[in-house]
Amino acid sequence: MKKLTYQLALTILLLTILTTGCTSTTDLTPELANQDKKTLEPANPISSSGDIDKNQDLSATHEPTATNIPNKPATATPISNEPEKANTESEVVQNPDTATDSIDDSLKTSDDSKAKLTSKRSTYVTASNAVSPPTFFRKTGYDSFPKKIQEEFSNALESEFGAASYKMGVSAAVYKDGTLWSESLGLASEDTPLTPDMPLGIMSTSKTFLSALILKQVNQGLYTLDSQVSDLLSQNKGYQSVNPEFMPDATVRDLLRMRSGIGTETENKRAKAMVLLAPTWEPANMLKLIDKKPVPSGSFQYTSGSSVLLGLIAEESGGLPLHELYQEHLFAPLDIQAGLRPVINIPPTMAKPYADRSRYGANPMFGDSLDSLGFGDLTTIKMYGNTDFRSADGRLQWSTSGIVTTAENMAYWGYSLLSPNGSDILSDIRDELKTSIVDETIELAAGPQKYGYHIATRTHTLENGETILTFGHPGGGGGYSSVIFYAPSLDVSVSLLANSELTFDNIGTCGKRGEHWINPLDCIARGFFGTIMTHDSVTSTQ
Repeated sequence: MKKLTYQLALTILLLTILTTGCTSTTDLTPELANQDKKTLEPANPISSSGDIDKNQDLSATHEPTATNIPNKPATATPISNEPEKANTESEVVQNPDTATDSIDDSLKTSDDSKAKLTSKRSTYVTASNAVSPPTFFRKTGYDSFPKKIQEEFSNALESEFGAASYKMGVSAAVYKDGTLWSESLGLASEDTPLTPDMPLGIMSTSKTFLSALILKQVNQGLYTLDSQVSDLLSQNKGYQSVNPEFMPDATVRDLLRMRSGIGTETENKRAKAMVLLAPTWEPANMLKLIDKKPVPSGSFQYTSGSSVLLGLIAEESGGLPLHELYQEHLFAPLDIQAGLRPVINIPPTMAKPYADRSRYGANPMFGDSLDSLGFGDLTTIKMYGNTDFRSADGRLQWSTSGIVTTAENMAYWGYSLLSPNGSDILSDIRDELKTSIVDETIELAAGPQKYGYHIATRTHTLENGETILTFGHPGGGGGYSSVIFYAPSLDVSVSLLANSELTFDNIGTCGKRGEHWINPLDCIARGFFGTIMTHDSVTSTQ
């Protein structure tokens, strides 16, 4: 019966594709790979970009309330989420029909061969074997910032979030050497206020956990940064089942720096739907969505394939599923409450994701009303039936973007990982992580950054004209937005999470003419950094 339902859903989806002619990846499941561009292009002054101007004109009066959720037009497109083909991509791609058949066959094999594929070290997901999520609660036992600083943090958060459109809620946290502040604004769903103890999807900010785990395994002597993928995964059935034509061999270092040459994912909607809606799932299904020829090794290309391979390497070498490795080596030792999609059941308090529903499968052919195709709750899209959208979407995230947690946990994580005053259990990888940055400016989350081992540096210009360098990673898609920044000069970590694609749909108010895209989360962070800098300066002169 499950197979019949699955095939019926795919048949309906295929009819929809043929009827609508939609082929964009983002029509169904936009990923951060579409947002985070591969190479730096000339700066786009805010006043000169038609797309940015269109977003800039979005009315700030569409603030959602418990009874009035704005319905964004279905034709509105986040400018940083457009599919883009790199000049270095080969024009030869896998035939979409062949790709679809390959994925279909692999899923059938998984469904018929559970005993063969459920080894101790491999992630394998069915509806019945999902893991219980952690219990999320406020972090306690930390000092508080002075009242004046807390007020300025709140003002920066409220001012920027209030000016944004197409939003639901935002959670913010600031951590500095045993001192923690957090606050949440807006809604977790139409009738539930967002609170700091409610988890959200942190999307590609998850990559900071993956690189930390990989570096710890390297230090344990399980392999080296120069070890080849083909050697480390020679016995991995999932990796061996992938078409080698689309999977160039690479080193662990190449994967961490997004310089492996691996191509990008298919734009075939039916192929993605098979992964999203199949009865079973395993990480190799994500690799089988790659249908672009490799680019030259050594050139930067932001692709989920590199992170998926790192996840498989961690499992193969560590002898446990990825979520258990995270729990044993990172979450539990640091007292961080976090889970990994699609492995976990969705936490009951998790904030619901909001975005343009038409981009994630909402369609009248599935029973969605015409007036529900714009901005709204992604978990009510009819195509997914009884499957929670957040679980289905997690099948395209896993090691790349699958972690679920709170802003408090993330601010603490950023400090523990990157500060010289951070956790001792991370001291053996801290310097290597921070010195991994390649001295080449690339474009990530529509802004100029430099990239290292699944971590990026960025320079922020504050209101007073001073600049701050940060380490961290952005994330977005699937109805969530995320960013983590650690500023060495201030020894402070900032985390910002939203349950809408706030960074795609809005320009921040702090953007200056001639700057690249500055989103609301960037501006909130700049406000926090400015507050810390001002008060640190006052303290030092007293």
